[in-house]
Amino acid sequence: MSKEALDKYRFVPQAVRDMTPVVKTSKLGNRYTMWTEAWFINLVRGQLREAFHRWPVRLNVLERVKVVEETITRSGRPSKRPTVWYVCEQCGAKCKATVAKGNPKNYVRIWVDHIDPVVPVDKVIGFDEYVNRLFCQPENLQALCDTCHQTKSAKEKTKRTNKKSVDWRR
Repeated sequence: MSKEALDKYRFVPQAVRDMTPVVKTSKLGNRYTMWTEAWFINLVRGQLREAFHRWPVRLNVLERVKVVEETITRSGRPSKRPTVWYVCEQCGAKCKATVAKGNPKNYVRIWVDHIDPVVPVDKVIGFDEYVNRLFCQPENLQALCDTCHQTKSAKEKTKRTNKKSVDWRR
């Protein structure tokens, strides 16, 4: 992380700044460093993103695009669990949300994405602005299928790095 970017994050406690970085080795033999300023910033940002997943405004966006279909069992009775689908707001595809542990091959994930990116493509932002942009109004959020989300993210990444877009989807 650049010096300019670190200066924007003044919330890093002095104890983290003064601490000697801890070098660890993963099970695969890769070495990584913990408790640097950049590591701490990424830790806090990750925890904020986890909180965003439980944020009521995000859940309201999912409710906005939710479609519930009654399923009929073999005996002709309505199923106890109806099928829940989400409609992509960009392409209109019906997506089935899946649990994080396993994503069956034929199911497409649904993403609640910021229309105006949390991290702007043209500047470095501070912690206060990051939090304000992450926890935004529902008008700045949209539900996207996996394909639309990856395309949008690749375009934003291309603008950030000024490089050619690479299609990394499987």
